Amino acid sequence: AEDGVRSYHLNSIYSPVLTFGRIAAEYLKSKSSPEAARTFVNGWLAEPWKADTGTIDPAKFKAVQKDYERGEMRGKYRLLGVDVQRNYLVWVCRGFDVDGTSWLIDNGTAAVFEDLTALMERYEVSRGIVDTGYRTQEVYEFIHNSRPFWFGAKGWETMPTSYRIAKLDPFTPSTGGSPRRHGKRAITLLHINKKIWQEEMLLKRSGAAQNWWTYSPIDNEYLRQILSVQLVEKVNKTGRLVRQFVTEGHRQDHFWDAETYTLAMSNVFGLGGGVMKGQDLLEEKPPVPQHKPRAQQSAGASFWDS
Repeated sequence: AEDGVRSYHLNSIYSPVLTFGRIAAEYLKSKSSPEAARTFVNGWLAEPWKADTGTIDPAKFKAVQKDYERGEMRGKYRLLGVDVQRNYLVWVCRGFDVDGTSWLIDNGTAAVFEDLTALMERYEVSRGIVDTGYRTQEVYEFIHNSRPFWFGAKGWETMPTSYRIAKLDPFTPSTGGSPRRHGKRAITLLHINKKIWQEEMLLKRSGAAQNWWTYSPIDNEYLRQILSVQLVEKVNKTGRLVRQFVTEGHRQDHFWDAETYTLAMSNVFGLGGGVMKGQDLLEEKPPVPQHKPRAQQSAGASFWDS
Protein backbone atom coordinates (compact mmCIF):
# COMPACT_ATOMS: atom_id res chain seq x y z
CA ALA A 1 0.00 0.00 0.00
CA GLU A 2 1.00 3.62 -0.40
CA ASP A 3 2.63 5.46 2.49
CA GLY A 4 0.04 6.60 4.99
CA VAL A 5 -2.57 4.07 3.82
CA ARG A 6 -3.52 1.52 6.42
CA SER A 7 -3.99 -2.08 5.18
CA TYR A 8 -5.93 -4.94 6.71
CA HIS A 9 -5.88 -8.72 6.33
CA LEU A 10 -9.42 -9.91 7.02
CA ASN A 11 -10.84 -13.30 7.84
CA SER A 12 -12.56 -14.85 4.80
CA ILE A 13 -15.81 -15.06 6.77
CA TYR A 14 -16.20 -11.29 6.23
CA SER A 15 -16.21 -11.73 2.46
CA PRO A 16 -19.60 -11.10 0.78
CA VAL A 17 -18.73 -13.47 -2.07
CA LEU A 18 -17.59 -16.51 -0.06
CA THR A 19 -20.09 -18.91 1.49
CA PHE A 20 -19.62 -20.75 4.76
CA GLY A 21 -19.76 -23.95 2.73
CA ARG A 22 -16.79 -22.87 0.60
CA ILE A 23 -14.76 -21.94 3.69
CA ALA A 24 -15.67 -25.25 5.34
CA ALA A 25 -14.55 -27.10 2.23
CA GLU A 26 -11.19 -25.30 2.32
CA TYR A 27 -10.83 -26.23 5.98
CA LEU A 28 -11.33 -29.90 5.18
CA LYS A 29 -8.78 -29.66 2.38
CA SER A 30 -6.29 -28.09 4.79
CA LYS A 31 -6.20 -31.25 6.89
CA SER A 32 -4.35 -33.09 4.11
CA SER A 33 -0.88 -31.79 5.06
CA PRO A 34 0.94 -29.46 7.48
CA GLU A 35 1.60 -26.96 4.69
CA ALA A 36 -2.09 -26.86 3.76
CA ALA A 37 -3.10 -26.28 7.40
CA ARG A 38 -0.66 -23.40 7.74
CA THR A 39 -1.93 -21.85 4.47
CA PHE A 40 -5.55 -22.04 5.64
CA VAL A 41 -4.80 -20.36 8.97
CA ASN A 42 -2.62 -17.63 7.44
CA GLY A 43 -4.61 -16.99 4.27
CA TRP A 44 -8.24 -17.86 4.90
CA LEU A 45 -8.48 -17.05 8.61
CA ALA A 46 -5.98 -14.15 8.52
CA GLU A 47 -4.41 -15.45 11.71
CA PRO A 48 -0.78 -16.15 12.62
CA TRP A 49 0.22 -19.81 12.54
CA LYS A 50 1.03 -21.04 16.03
CA ALA A 51 1.59 -24.72 16.63
CA ASP A 52 0.45 -26.32 19.86
CA THR A 53 3.33 -26.61 22.32
CA GLY A 54 2.32 -30.22 22.78
CA THR A 55 3.10 -30.45 26.50
CA ILE A 56 1.26 -33.51 27.71
CA ASP A 57 0.92 -35.44 30.94
CA PRO A 58 1.95 -39.13 30.62
CA ALA A 59 -1.46 -40.18 31.90
CA LYS A 60 -3.13 -38.27 29.07
CA PHE A 61 -1.04 -40.19 26.53
CA LYS A 62 -3.52 -43.02 27.08
CA ALA A 63 -5.79 -41.11 24.71
CA VAL A 64 -3.77 -42.49 21.78
CA GLN A 65 -3.41 -46.02 23.18
CA LYS A 66 -5.72 -48.58 21.63
CA ASP A 67 -6.74 -52.04 22.72
CA TYR A 68 -4.40 -54.14 20.60
CA GLU A 69 -1.23 -56.06 21.38
CA ARG A 70 2.34 -55.14 20.61
CA GLY A 71 3.41 -56.85 17.40
CA GLU A 72 -0.15 -57.16 16.07
CA MET A 73 -0.30 -56.45 12.34
CA ARG A 74 -2.25 -53.28 11.56
CA GLY A 75 -2.70 -51.06 8.51
CA LYS A 76 -2.54 -51.79 4.80
CA TYR A 77 1.11 -50.70 4.57
CA ARG A 78 3.90 -51.00 7.14
CA LEU A 79 6.67 -48.40 7.25
CA LEU A 80 9.92 -48.71 9.21
CA GLY A 81 11.70 -45.64 10.63
CA VAL A 82 15.26 -45.83 12.00
CA ASP A 83 17.36 -43.38 14.02
CA VAL A 84 21.11 -44.14 13.94
CA GLN A 85 23.33 -43.96 17.04
CA ARG A 86 27.04 -44.64 17.58
CA ASN A 87 26.73 -48.35 18.28
CA TYR A 88 23.07 -49.22 17.87
CA LEU A 89 19.92 -48.42 15.89
CA VAL A 90 16.53 -47.27 17.19
CA TRP A 91 13.49 -48.26 15.14
CA VAL A 92 9.71 -48.02 14.98
CA CYS A 93 7.36 -50.00 12.76
CA ARG A 94 4.03 -48.31 12.06
CA GLY A 95 1.10 -49.56 9.99
CA PHE A 96 -0.76 -47.08 7.77
CA ASP A 97 -4.04 -47.06 5.93
CA VAL A 98 -4.51 -44.93 2.81
CA ASP A 99 -6.39 -42.25 4.76
CA GLY A 100 -3.36 -41.71 7.02
CA THR A 101 -4.64 -43.55 10.08
CA SER A 102 -1.68 -45.32 11.64
CA TRP A 103 -0.86 -47.78 14.42
CA LEU A 104 2.43 -48.36 16.18
CA ILE A 105 3.09 -52.06 15.68
CA ASP A 106 6.43 -52.43 17.43
CA ASN A 107 9.54 -50.52 18.44
CA GLY A 108 12.98 -51.35 19.72
CA THR A 109 16.72 -51.31 19.13
CA ALA A 110 19.00 -53.24 16.81
CA ALA A 111 22.72 -53.87 17.17
CA VAL A 112 23.51 -54.14 13.46
CA PHE A 113 21.93 -53.20 10.13
CA GLU A 114 21.33 -56.85 9.25
CA ASP A 115 18.76 -57.01 12.07
CA LEU A 116 16.58 -54.56 10.13
CA THR A 117 16.22 -57.08 7.31
CA ALA A 118 14.60 -59.52 9.74
CA LEU A 119 12.15 -56.80 10.81
CA MET A 120 11.28 -56.09 7.18
CA GLU A 121 10.32 -59.73 6.72
CA ARG A 122 8.58 -60.18 10.09
CA TYR A 123 6.23 -57.23 9.62
CA GLU A 124 5.98 -57.32 5.81
CA VAL A 125 7.29 -53.76 5.62
CA SER A 126 6.62 -51.83 2.41
CA ARG A 127 9.32 -49.16 2.75
CA GLY A 128 11.85 -47.88 5.27
CA ILE A 129 13.60 -44.62 6.09
CA VAL A 130 16.88 -44.32 7.98
CA ASP A 131 18.65 -41.31 9.49
CA THR A 132 21.82 -40.31 7.59
CA GLY A 133 23.08 -37.61 9.95
CA TYR A 134 25.41 -40.00 11.79
CA ARG A 135 27.75 -42.71 10.41
CA THR A 136 26.74 -41.18 7.07
CA GLN A 137 28.84 -43.14 4.55
CA GLU A 138 28.07 -46.42 6.27
CA VAL A 139 24.35 -45.68 6.14
CA TYR A 140 24.60 -44.68 2.48
CA GLU A 141 26.17 -48.05 1.66
CA PHE A 142 23.45 -49.88 3.58
CA ILE A 143 20.74 -47.99 1.67
CA HIS A 144 22.52 -48.73 -1.62
CA ASN A 145 22.68 -52.46 -0.89
CA SER A 146 18.92 -52.60 -0.26
CA ARG A 147 17.70 -50.01 -2.79
CA PRO A 148 15.05 -49.05 -3.63
CA PHE A 149 13.54 -50.17 -0.30
CA TRP A 150 15.29 -47.62 1.92
CA PHE A 151 15.08 -43.84 1.89
CA GLY A 152 17.77 -41.79 3.60
CA ALA A 153 16.52 -39.03 5.93
CA LYS A 154 18.17 -35.62 6.26
CA GLY A 155 16.62 -33.13 8.65
CA TRP A 156 16.83 -29.36 8.18
CA GLU A 157 15.88 -26.55 10.54
CA THR A 158 14.60 -24.42 7.65
CA MET A 159 13.28 -25.40 4.22
CA PRO A 160 10.87 -23.69 1.81
CA THR A 161 8.74 -26.87 1.65
CA SER A 162 7.82 -29.67 4.07
CA TYR A 163 10.05 -32.16 2.25
CA ARG A 164 12.17 -32.60 -0.85
CA ILE A 165 13.27 -35.80 -2.61
CA ALA A 166 16.78 -35.98 -4.06
CA LYS A 167 19.17 -38.56 -5.52
CA LEU A 168 22.77 -39.18 -4.49
CA ASP A 169 25.54 -41.48 -5.71
CA PRO A 170 27.32 -42.46 -2.46
CA PHE A 171 30.42 -43.82 -4.18
CA THR A 172 31.33 -41.04 -6.62
CA PRO A 173 33.32 -38.08 -5.22
CA SER A 174 31.64 -34.72 -5.54
CA THR A 175 32.74 -32.39 -8.31
CA GLY A 176 32.74 -28.64 -7.92
CA GLY A 177 31.24 -28.96 -4.45
CA SER A 178 28.16 -30.84 -5.68
CA PRO A 179 27.66 -34.60 -5.26
CA ARG A 180 26.73 -36.74 -8.24
CA ARG A 181 22.95 -37.21 -8.19
CA HIS A 182 22.30 -39.63 -11.02
CA GLY A 183 23.32 -43.05 -12.22
CA LYS A 184 22.56 -46.68 -11.44
CA ARG A 185 24.16 -46.45 -8.01
CA ALA A 186 22.13 -43.44 -6.84
CA ILE A 187 20.13 -43.71 -3.61
CA THR A 188 17.02 -41.73 -2.61
CA LEU A 189 17.25 -39.05 0.08
CA LEU A 190 14.26 -37.44 1.75
CA HIS A 191 15.12 -33.94 2.97
CA ILE A 192 12.76 -33.12 5.85
CA ASN A 193 11.67 -29.78 7.26
CA LYS A 194 12.10 -30.67 10.95
CA LYS A 195 9.98 -27.80 12.25
CA ILE A 196 6.94 -28.69 10.15
CA TRP A 197 7.04 -32.42 10.85
CA GLN A 198 7.75 -32.04 14.55
CA GLU A 199 4.77 -29.69 14.81
CA GLU A 200 2.71 -32.37 13.10
CA MET A 201 4.06 -34.94 15.58
CA LEU A 202 2.86 -32.74 18.47
CA LEU A 203 -0.62 -32.84 16.99
CA LYS A 204 -0.46 -36.62 16.65
CA ARG A 205 0.93 -37.14 20.15
CA SER A 206 -1.78 -35.03 21.79
CA GLY A 207 -4.53 -37.19 20.29
CA ALA A 208 -6.08 -34.19 18.51
CA ALA A 209 -5.49 -35.76 15.09
CA GLN A 210 -7.58 -38.81 16.05
CA ASN A 211 -5.67 -41.02 13.61
CA TRP A 212 -2.32 -41.85 15.28
CA TRP A 213 -2.41 -44.79 17.68
CA THR A 214 -0.14 -46.98 19.79
CA TYR A 215 -0.51 -50.45 21.26
CA SER A 216 -1.40 -50.87 24.94
CA PRO A 217 0.22 -51.11 27.42
CA ILE A 218 2.87 -48.94 25.81
CA ASP A 219 6.60 -49.59 26.22
CA ASN A 220 7.93 -47.35 29.04
CA GLU A 221 11.09 -46.28 27.19
CA TYR A 222 9.12 -45.41 24.07
CA LEU A 223 6.73 -43.32 26.21
CA ARG A 224 9.59 -41.52 27.98
CA GLN A 225 11.25 -40.55 24.71
CA ILE A 226 8.05 -39.58 22.87
CA LEU A 227 7.12 -37.22 25.71
CA SER A 228 10.63 -35.76 26.05
CA VAL A 229 10.27 -33.30 23.16
CA GLN A 230 8.49 -30.00 23.79
CA LEU A 231 7.97 -26.76 21.89
CA VAL A 232 8.93 -23.81 24.12
CA GLU A 233 9.15 -20.05 23.80
CA LYS A 234 12.53 -18.41 24.38
CA VAL A 235 14.08 -15.00 23.88
CA ASN A 236 16.94 -15.20 21.36
CA LYS A 237 20.14 -13.11 21.24
CA THR A 238 18.41 -10.29 19.38
CA GLY A 239 15.64 -10.04 21.96
CA ARG A 240 12.97 -11.68 19.81
CA LEU A 241 10.57 -14.22 21.24
CA VAL A 242 11.00 -17.46 19.30
CA ARG A 243 9.56 -20.96 19.55
CA GLN A 244 11.92 -23.89 19.39
CA PHE A 245 11.94 -27.59 20.09
CA VAL A 246 13.86 -28.85 23.11
CA THR A 247 14.45 -32.24 24.67
CA GLU A 248 13.70 -31.91 28.36
CA GLY A 249 15.95 -33.11 31.15
CA HIS A 250 18.77 -34.34 28.90
CA ARG A 251 16.55 -37.23 27.90
CA GLN A 252 16.90 -39.24 24.73
CA ASP A 253 14.46 -38.64 21.86
CA HIS A 254 15.42 -41.34 19.35
CA PHE A 255 11.92 -42.87 19.10
CA TRP A 256 10.56 -39.36 18.51
CA ASP A 257 13.00 -38.90 15.63
CA ALA A 258 12.16 -42.30 14.12
CA GLU A 259 8.43 -41.51 14.31
CA THR A 260 9.02 -38.11 12.68
CA TYR A 261 10.88 -39.69 9.74
CA THR A 262 8.12 -42.27 9.31
CA LEU A 263 5.38 -39.64 9.39
CA ALA A 264 7.13 -37.56 6.73
CA MET A 265 7.63 -40.58 4.46
CA SER A 266 3.98 -41.58 4.79
CA ASN A 267 3.09 -38.18 3.36
CA VAL A 268 5.40 -38.74 0.39
CA PHE A 269 3.32 -41.78 -0.55
CA GLY A 270 0.04 -39.92 -0.03
CA LEU A 271 -1.01 -41.81 3.10
CA GLY A 272 -3.13 -39.06 4.57
CA GLY A 273 -6.16 -38.34 2.45
CA GLY A 274 -4.28 -37.00 -0.56
CA VAL A 275 -3.80 -38.57 -3.96
CA MET A 276 -1.82 -41.80 -3.68
CA LYS A 277 1.68 -41.28 -5.03
CA GLY A 278 3.34 -44.55 -5.96
CA GLN A 279 1.01 -47.15 -4.47
CA ASP A 280 2.67 -49.66 -6.79
CA LEU A 281 5.98 -49.00 -5.00
CA LEU A 282 4.43 -49.83 -1.64
CA GLU A 283 3.03 -53.05 -3.06
CA GLU A 284 6.47 -54.29 -4.18
CA LYS A 285 8.24 -56.96 -2.16
CA PRO A 286 11.32 -55.53 -0.35
CA PRO A 287 14.61 -56.68 -1.91
CA VAL A 288 17.13 -58.82 -0.08
CA PRO A 289 20.42 -56.94 0.51
CA GLN A 290 23.03 -57.90 -2.10
CA HIS A 291 25.83 -58.10 0.42
CA LYS A 292 26.37 -57.36 4.08
CA PRO A 293 27.29 -53.89 5.28
CA ARG A 294 30.28 -53.48 7.54
CA ALA A 295 29.84 -55.03 10.98
CA GLN A 296 28.75 -52.90 13.92
CA GLN A 297 30.00 -52.86 17.49
CA SER A 298 28.00 -55.20 19.68
CA ALA A 299 25.62 -53.53 22.11
CA GLY A 300 25.10 -54.23 25.77
CA ALA A 301 22.02 -55.57 27.52
CA SER A 302 20.41 -52.13 27.74
CA PHE A 303 21.06 -49.32 25.27
CA TRP A 304 19.30 -46.80 27.48
CA ASP A 305 21.80 -47.07 30.35
CA SER A 306 24.56 -45.43 28.25
